[in-house]
Amino acid sequence: KRYDAVTFKCVEADDVVALLHEQDREGSIICSVDKDLLQIPGQHYNIQHKKRIEIDPNEAYYLWCKQLLMGDNVDNIPGIPRCGEKTATAILEKADDYYAAVIEAWTLALAKDNLPEHLQDRTVESVLEELEMLITIGGERAQEEINKSAEAKSYRSLSEQV
Repeated sequence: KRYDAVTFKCVEADDVVALLHEQDREGSIICSVDKDLLQIPGQHYNIQHKKRIEIDPNEAYYLWCKQLLMGDNVDNIPGIPRCGEKTATAILEKADDYYAAVIEAWTLALAKDNLPEHLQDRTVESVLEELEMLITIGGERAQEEINKSAEAKSYRSLSEQV
């Protein structure tokens, strides 16, 4: 037994990592190849590229807004149809306010006729509410599981475990 691993049921690992990192941002480094974790400000280490980087809050917010535009099939987050990396980057690079740019892009997308069925008859507000709810639910589930784990055993910070 090399590490004292922490396991959680029905919670995505990235949500747990995000919450644990928030508890000890100065004393922890997120080690992962998961691009979603780059939406969390702080120290990161890409184990595949053996590269350490610092993500500031503005960059983390930019990457989060980019995901709101592109979506993420793995995480069941709907995106604007045909909005990939280049389009999302172009939209945000010219924006003064990233979230306003997301709202404007979704407004234009939902005004088009040939939308996929899951986006037909939707409002911008309902889409953004769903996106934010998906993110919030993941975080809330992770926090509940962390709290249960803390009650079940004497829980140490992530930096003490590794």
